Amino acid sequence: ANLNGSDLDVLKNECEKLDARWQDLYEDDVAKGIVEFALSAKVTQIVLGATRQNKWKRRLGNSILTKIMDNAGNQGIDVHIIARHRDSPNGDFTLNELTES
Repeated sequence: ANLNGSDLDVLKNECEKLDARWQDLYEDDVAKGIVEFALSAKVTQIVLGATRQNKWKRRLGNSILTKIMDNAGNQGIDVHIIARHRDSPNGDFTLNELTES
């Protein structure tokens, strides 16, 4: 996602409110980095948002989500994919929706 610094701050703040852990990862292979971190942190479940990636890319198994599901599943980690927001033109949640409570 292309988020600016203030958007990231909002997300990090929401993470703190949920008593969740925010972790920045720096890895050329995103899927590999996420699964390796999950293993090192003894994570049992990964929750990801659905993407707008090309349908053919997903079907060919080249999407980041597919790679994470395959690699994590082989390690005994459950992966949950959250559907895109159907009321939004591009399927995304807004930060306002995330922070309303």
